Amino acid sequence: KGAANTGNEWFLVSDNANAIRSLAADVYGEAANVRQDPFHVVQRFTEKVKGKAEKKLLSKKLHDAMYNVDGELRPPEEMAARFANALQEVSITDISCTEHEWRGSVDSNLKQIKRGDLYVKSNVFSEGGGKDVRIVSTSQLEGIHSALKKILARSVSAEVGLRILDLYILQHNLKRCYVVASWLSHRNLSLSAG
Repeated sequence: KGAANTGNEWFLVSDNANAIRSLAADVYGEAANVRQDPFHVVQRFTEKVKGKAEKKLLSKKLHDAMYNVDGELRPPEEMAARFANALQEVSITDISCTEHEWRGSVDSNLKQIKRGDLYVKSNVFSEGGGKDVRIVSTSQLEGIHSALKKILARSVSAEVGLRILDLYILQHNLKRCYVVASWLSHRNLSLSAG
């Protein structure tokens, strides 16, 4: 759902990293490292909590477990320990799923965190000429997907869909950020098979 280039490393950030890992490998080869969007990890747990106040408290605790005071992601081992502590404080009576499902979700997400699926050294996206943007969620990019669905009247392969998405993002950025290139922002960008 989102991508960031931090020098020599290129990351593909998704709301479900496990599900798209093989797809990303097929499309990008070894060029992209797949990472899990931290926001959606928090959301997975808060959706399983009954009360509004409990959801809000858990969301804050999980956010604090993932990010330091400077808004940077914590290293995997530290993040996993803090994450586990925050989830241990949730009472079984406060969850809306079975205890087995809750434990499975906790174990699965802790495994992802320890593996480094949520960690990047820098979660700031810099694009030449534009302002730096701290990426905290793929939700910032999800509006593009609804627009892409409107553009396409038929199903396409994942590779073609990703190419179209790349062009759409490029066109959006040109319109939004580069007044100097305004002559280009209104041009029709098209796909070429290559």
